[in-house]
Amino acid sequence: MSTRSLVKIEMRKFIKRKDWISVLAVAVIGILFAGAAFSGTYTGPNNQSALYWLESQVFNTTALYISPFITAFMGTRLLSTELEEKTLTLYIERIQNKRKIYLSKVLAFTIYSVLVYFVMLIFQFILYQIAALKEVTYFSGNLLGANTVQLTISLVLLWATSFYLPGMFTLMLGTKIKPLAVMGMSMGLIFILRNTFQLPLVEWVNPWTYIIKLVIPFSYDTEVQSVAASYWQILGVFILLIITYTVLSIVFGIKLFSTQRKTV
Repeated sequence: MSTRSLVKIEMRKFIKRKDWISVLAVAVIGILFAGAAFSGTYTGPNNQSALYWLESQVFNTTALYISPFITAFMGTRLLSTELEEKTLTLYIERIQNKRKIYLSKVLAFTIYSVLVYFVMLIFQFILYQIAALKEVTYFSGNLLGANTVQLTISLVLLWATSFYLPGMFTLMLGTKIKPLAVMGMSMGLIFILRNTFQLPLVEWVNPWTYIIKLVIPFSYDTEVQSVAASYWQILGVFILLIITYTVLSIVFGIKLFSTQRKTV
């Protein structure tokens, strides 16, 4: 069976499990803000473009741990839960290529996380349009505004740190560890990273360090912000870090999954 066919199978399993409903939880913060705007109780920066609104809402779900925890849950369900429930036994015996099975799950998760992210952005855009109908002071009604390039980059970085890497980590852990332990470990790690980014020993290997340096400067003001000379260098380092973590999770995930007993 080809990798493409396996990816299609994994995508169908995602849909049947209805994990996509979790996107509603990610949108909760946006619903609250839009509701406040429509009721006239909203306060925030003036003249917000749709792009600024999208970036700020995604950042809020990241800062409140909502999106990384949900993504970690989806990654756990993708492999650890299936191993725990022994639903992979016949699958593995039929394919007899654990490397291909693991890679298909990685590809399916990547596609799924991108789709979920876009659905969430579309939903947030609709909320923005609703809010803009009521609060013209805070919302300009325009798609783009100031800092367009940096806000677009921020959306990509927030996807990688909140909607992608947590799931890749739990997918790797799920090759050997039970679901509850995987979730506990991933939630603990996310919390630790969020609160240790200023420590010298972990600063430059901690994704949250880069969010602080690259995203936050453009998340609280709709005015044109100056771009620091080091911005592009830090961005390059962060991209290399994301690639490194992705490769390591895949390599170790395949290695650990390949040592699973045939009977699962």
